[in-house]
Amino acid sequence: MKKETPVISVDTRGKGPAMGDFYGIFFEDINHAADGGLYAQMIQNPSFEFDKADNPDYDHTTAWTVFGGADIRARNRGGLFEKNPWYGELASTEAGGGIYNEGFGGMYFEKGKEYKLSFFAQGAVKLKISLADETGTELAALELAMADSWERREYVFVPAAETVKGRLVITLLESGRVAFDAMSLLPAGGIFREDILRALKELKPRFMRFPGGCLVHDGDLDRDSRTACYCWKNTLGAPEARGSRRNNWGYNQTLGIGFYEYFLLCEELGCEPLPVLPAGWNPHSKAACPEYDMGPWVQDALDLIEFANGSANTVWGKVRKELGHSAPFKLKYLALGNEEVGEEFPPRYEIIAKAVKEKYPKIKLIHSAGPFPAGSEYKRGWAAARKAGAELIDEHYYTSPQWMLANVDRYAKYSSRKPKVFVGEYASWGNTMFNAAAEAAYMTGLENAAHAVSMACYAPLLCNVGYRNWSPDLIYFDNHRVQRTLNYYVQKLFMENQPDYTLPFVAKGLESELSLHMPILGKAEVVSCGIEACVYDARVINLDNGDQVDLGGFDLTPDTRRELSEINLPNCEIRFKIIKTGGKWNKGLSLNFGKKDEANRLCWDIGGWQNQDCSVTSVIDGRGTCLDQHIFTLDANREYDLCLKIQGRKVTTLVDGAVMNMCEDKLPDLQELYVTAGMIKSTGEVVVKAVNVNSKKTRARIDLGGGVWRGTAQVLSAGRDDENSFEKETVPALSEVSASRGTVALDFPAMSVTVIRLKKD
Repeated sequence: MKKETPVISVDTRGKGPAMGDFYGIFFEDINHAADGGLYAQMIQNPSFEFDKADNPDYDHTTAWTVFGGADIRARNRGGLFEKNPWYGELASTEAGGGIYNEGFGGMYFEKGKEYKLSFFAQGAVKLKISLADETGTELAALELAMADSWERREYVFVPAAETVKGRLVITLLESGRVAFDAMSLLPAGGIFREDILRALKELKPRFMRFPGGCLVHDGDLDRDSRTACYCWKNTLGAPEARGSRRNNWGYNQTLGIGFYEYFLLCEELGCEPLPVLPAGWNPHSKAACPEYDMGPWVQDALDLIEFANGSANTVWGKVRKELGHSAPFKLKYLALGNEEVGEEFPPRYEIIAKAVKEKYPKIKLIHSAGPFPAGSEYKRGWAAARKAGAELIDEHYYTSPQWMLANVDRYAKYSSRKPKVFVGEYASWGNTMFNAAAEAAYMTGLENAAHAVSMACYAPLLCNVGYRNWSPDLIYFDNHRVQRTLNYYVQKLFMENQPDYTLPFVAKGLESELSLHMPILGKAEVVSCGIEACVYDARVINLDNGDQVDLGGFDLTPDTRRELSEINLPNCEIRFKIIKTGGKWNKGLSLNFGKKDEANRLCWDIGGWQNQDCSVTSVIDGRGTCLDQHIFTLDANREYDLCLKIQGRKVTTLVDGAVMNMCEDKLPDLQELYVTAGMIKSTGEVVVKAVNVNSKKTRARIDLGGGVWRGTAQVLSAGRDDENSFEKETVPALSEVSASRGTVALDFPAMSVTVIRLKKD
């Protein structure tokens, strides 16, 4: 029997929840997203401030290479800048020696384009500064005579040829010495790299969250330290006067893009600024500011709002004006904390929030829900956010595409009361079309739950391909190219076609491919994650009949594993006792179960993530999704009674009889199409988004209830495992669409994302 064409009936006169600032971007200096990325500064280590505190392999002359018998040494006496005391001293006993800097994997020079070089120098010597290619061939050069005293120099170079392997070269034309500090080489156009900025503008985000990320809170509480939590006040003023800081992703952060520049960037992008401030608590090191001493953290928040919104007559509004921006930035949102876990965070949040709300009641405050989509810390975050009256709660998770498809309706039953959900970091593990389509399907669920979800942004945003800390990312780049991923085009399709409010719709005739929901079956093994331990009294219990299989005991040495059994029981318990006897104090062990192979399994971590977690993770194709998390520390020389209970696809873990985790490893019931609909009020356009994650096309009719409608359809489609690259990029295809008598039949290709915009004639 021939299947009838499914119909998606949209109520164009209905009105669902408003979407507001729904889609945005998240900027963090990870993967050299700022230094070596959006920040157009071409010199690496421009002020000789790199330090072993930033990276054990660094010293103050990192990224500078000597030639011709010259010597470069870092000095910190007699310099110019209190927060940047180091400078480089170049010396040579003969003419022809010098140094060069290749930036971040080579500098990109365009023929005929202007490049502005500025620096401070001291030392009476003649030298030549040139822009050259990797062979040393000069593309632009200038001979100079330096002075005895420190002075600022500024020059413009115009390369005679193009290279992607360029370098800045300083050559002494005679024996002598000269000191350099605060060097800057910027292409014409400003401090933001033009091609990356263009890619961000094309997204049309409604907001930008910044400056992180773990970058915000992963540091000590001495705010003047280079290893401190991020302090926004330290990022203002002349770039050469800003103190360098350790970037927690293993490199130096020059702060060339500071909070003022972030606000300017939001203005450039036409989006709302959403800054994130630390709240006196670092969950990585468990450093906490005493509650009685929270005054400076409170003042940071109040001063930031005044900096953004105050008149030029206020203290911090005047600072903003002196930096070059008289008008307020009209800040609406402020997040306190990022992925905070532990009981120490909520009271500190409340102290800051209380002061903010008393002085600035219209500011919408955002509370953290932690880094997991479920578990004790997630629940703690929600309870604390409700208690504190937060307007939004920031949820983060990185998952398999299968998890997203199984949880499309995650927020459907969430309350419409505040706090509303802000999905501040999310992504599936990969840049394939399947990942992009799964994310699109999940985003239809976010829109359909706009009563509960208020904002969302993919993370991370940017990645320099030569310096990857994290993958996947939305946009990749090298020194001269930008690669927009398939995930990027999904975000772009949803952002540039964001409705003002959702529309009710009914989908009839769309089928679901029901999962068999097989129980969790497979191998089980105990894995040491860096500890020594004694494991004993291991056994498997059949919960259906009470039968037991004794598995005995064994010793674990660091980074070893021991297979327990092939578990082929749909309802069972795996029990064993353990004593941690040695190894790394901040490590624990794992119980893999339901294991098909190393890339496909479930995992119970006992003492995971710096020995702070007890969590259950689903691993699919080698990438994990946290299903549930509980704070827990595995202490040495203490006996623990561990129990993993499997009931179908439901998992419960117990430590000494106390429940740690309760979760379900849901499998997706694949829908024929994932759909959402909305209205753009200003134009009267209806927007219908439909996602097909299946291996065959689907034909369906869109019914708008009569009338003649005209518009466009954009379709992003590729093979399941296809990815964009620098050499080959799949982009959405645009076509015209019309609906007579209110209906139009369309084909939705396999593995595709389709956005239809129609306006009534």
